[in-house]
Amino acid sequence: MLPAILYALNHHFFKITLFSLATAATVVSTFISVPYVSAASEAALHVESSADRLTFHVDADEGAAAFWVLQQSLDGKSWQDLLFLDEGTAEVSWGSLRGSRSALFRAIGLEKDDTALREFLAARQQWRSGGFDRYRYDVRWNWSFFSWYGTLTVVDREVIASEKILSFPEEIGPLELLTIDGWFEKIAAARTNDAETIDVTWDSDFGFPASGFIDFSALIADEEQSWTIDSFSPLR
Repeated sequence: MLPAILYALNHHFFKITLFSLATAATVVSTFISVPYVSAASEAALHVESSADRLTFHVDADEGAAAFWVLQQSLDGKSWQDLLFLDEGTAEVSWGSLRGSRSALFRAIGLEKDDTALREFLAARQQWRSGGFDRYRYDVRWNWSFFSWYGTLTVVDREVIASEKILSFPEEIGPLELLTIDGWFEKIAAARTNDAETIDVTWDSDFGFPASGFIDFSALIADEEQSWTIDSFSPLR
């Protein structure tokens, strides 16, 4: 593991590690953010690289957080959860980082486990690791009293075609043109906006959200939505 230096952030002290991977043309910065650590506690986030993955490990005193979430940022301002560091360790494939030439990583300490977040991150990591840029899938989507059932085709992570099988009202098109990554973003946004109900079943083979239900408030009518994704097929 690489040596760490002491780094101060928001009046707390964290360990930061900087290194360059010449072969991957990637610069990685790691640090620990520990909101629940006592002043006397110390924690450090270490990273090792190999040909196909990065391995992260948290070293923390006994007084540190019970659970850790690895986060990534491209600019140091906007952070995205990646994975739970189970037993302080997580592996991230280069493919799942989507070819980023530079990245910042940090570990966030949590007081308690978050099963829904854990399942979401594991499924998204499974999906990203597959590296699917071209694919086709069917979706049955209900939103308020609207419904749409059809096929979406994705190339280079953009929806390039839609074909309706059935809809209500009959004249409407797709409720949204979402890639599989877009479905993950929709679920993440629902979490961020404190939706009252988020119920998702994940595909065991590829990790995408095979079915789900989102309701932001039981007191608000006609804003809930549900979906089922099937017939997923990678394209050459």
